[in-house]
Amino acid sequence: MRCYVDECGVTYYIPDLWWRYRNVVLEYFGGRDHTELHDMVSDNLRRNDLLDNGQQVLVAVYEHLINGARMDHLAVQLSHQLGLGEIDMSREVRERRRELRTRLLRWEGGLPK
Repeated sequence: MRCYVDECGVTYYIPDLWWRYRNVVLEYFGGRDHTELHDMVSDNLRRNDLLDNGQQVLVAVYEHLINGARMDHLAVQLSHQLGLGEIDMSREVRERRRELRTRLLRWEGGLPK
């Protein structure tokens, strides 16, 4: 999430993903800019501001990318918050998602092996 303060002192947040019509924000805390204590404090202060302004906030972390079950659970949570209904969690569909995730994350500069 990026944060800007204008000349009048008004703070503006630009989330990583934002479904404005549903008041849902998805933030990714996976980079080095989220590991220091002062960064974690800032992240949580911004998250609280978003919650105070009526946004539902989900946070994705690196573990969601490397763990299919965690990613599936995040997808279920996001689908619920967006009002999109149930996600197929059958064995066949989960296996297909795992294959797609593996292919997607094999790009140069992607996840370490």
